[in-house]
Amino acid sequence: MTSKFNLTAFALLLVLNSIAIVSSAQSGEAVAVFLKGGDVRIGQTVQTDSQGNIRLVNDCGIFNINKADIDSITPYKALAPLINSQQQKTSAQDYNQQVSGVSQGNLNVSTSTSNTPESKEANKWYNLSSVALLMGQGQNGFIPIPSFTNVTGIRLGSNVMAGIGIGYEYYEWSIMPVFADVKYNFNGDRIHPFISMKLGYGVPLGKASQIDNDYYNGEVTELYGGLQLNPEAGLMIRVSGSSSALVLSMGYHFQQLSYKYNKYSWWGYEYNNTIVHTDFNRISFRFGYMF
Repeated sequence: MTSKFNLTAFALLLVLNSIAIVSSAQSGEAVAVFLKGGDVRIGQTVQTDSQGNIRLVNDCGIFNINKADIDSITPYKALAPLINSQQQKTSAQDYNQQVSGVSQGNLNVSTSTSNTPESKEANKWYNLSSVALLMGQGQNGFIPIPSFTNVTGIRLGSNVMAGIGIGYEYYEWSIMPVFADVKYNFNGDRIHPFISMKLGYGVPLGKASQIDNDYYNGEVTELYGGLQLNPEAGLMIRVSGSSSALVLSMGYHFQQLSYKYNKYSWWGYEYNNTIVHTDFNRISFRFGYMF
């Protein structure tokens, strides 16, 4: 009899806990989600299903949280006075490092300066450094072209990222790509699929003397840049406990370059000027780190 009573009481507690979790995470409410692993997610709930799973959105993105990972949920408005009280007791120097010591029941919650308006504004900005191999067949055979890029941009909401970047690539001569970069991230928790587009211009860095010349009949006298186009698709894998991420992608890479070729007669008279255009079509494999 006692055993049945204990089982009934335990089942009732589970039901009440589920009801508490669902009621504490009504759609649109700002909440603090305490996870069993010790982490805390703070944001606005955008969806709650009948099983207690919730979807949370904040400045770092959208998070799908399973009920099994949730320890408890507290409305953020109930937690905010405790956080503000701790912040007021902390010196300006310590506040720039870390604000800690807020307690919720028997859980210790650590809050950092990422909760301040200044750091929320800073979290909108990102920097992405990447290296890639551009694979394809050229006039010199199958030779991978190295590509190094760096992008600085801003997050426009939870899905769109836009920035400007520069880089270094070597074809028949060195160029510096200058481009605009736009990314669209699909919803995900730790792994975000994305698509992106780079559009810009390759500025020549090399000299005409780098090009092999036929000294008997002519020479290359000027180098020109050209259009660069690079659509890609890939995965953004967030580093646990931070807003940084590893970026893996593959795409199509187009670069147009040209040069001026002067042809001479046997007695040194220049009789023909030709602009030679080359379109480089490559498949890109890229690895990067974003912070």
